[in-house]
Amino acid sequence: MAGGGTTVQTATSEPWKQQIPYLLKGMKGADELLAQGLPAYYQGKTLADFDPAETAAQKAIMGYWMGPRAARMQGGAESSLGRSLAGQTGFSPTQTADLLAGNVNTGAGSPFATTANALQQQVMGNLKGNILPGLRESLITSGQQGGSSRNELVQNKAIANAVQQGLTKPLADMYAGAYDTAQGMRLPAAGMGIQQQQYGQSMYPA
Repeated sequence: MAGGGTTVQTATSEPWKQQIPYLLKGMKGADELLAQGLPAYYQGKTLADFDPAETAAQKAIMGYWMGPRAARMQGGAESSLGRSLAGQTGFSPTQTADLLAGNVNTGAGSPFATTANALQQQVMGNLKGNILPGLRESLITSGQQGGSSRNELVQNKAIANAVQQGLTKPLADMYAGAYDTAQGMRLPAAGMGIQQQQYGQSMYPA
């Protein structure tokens, strides 16, 4: 075997010789700037003021926004929203309750009462002007005068028929129609309340 020795190589890395003076000068300058501390920044206003027209417009907007008109509109909107969330419709509470219950108004001043009064007057007029005089004439012609029980039965039957045909039946038919209509309004009335609540819920985020 041939004997051998150990070879050591050393590599040195340094800037290009022509760069060294400039690097030293730059480092020195940076050290001097650091020693001087932070610069004093401009302490004055850095934004221009608004011109008079802009200032007046801003004051007008703030005055309206903070004024009574906007407050009334906001209050009205909140009140309307509250009614919607409560399911209120354009009907009064009494009307809503009647609609939901399917009630038929037959009291004084109602169309039902007005019609009943008109029919009653018509029946009375027909009895006095036509039916009863015609009945008496028929009894006289047939020789059946006086107040016999048979004559009273005939007269009572004629009165009952006139009332039945001219008053009782028309009123019953009218009430049946009004009742059916009222029952048909119950579900739509409930739906209106639900729709109002849903509308209020949809408008609440806005």
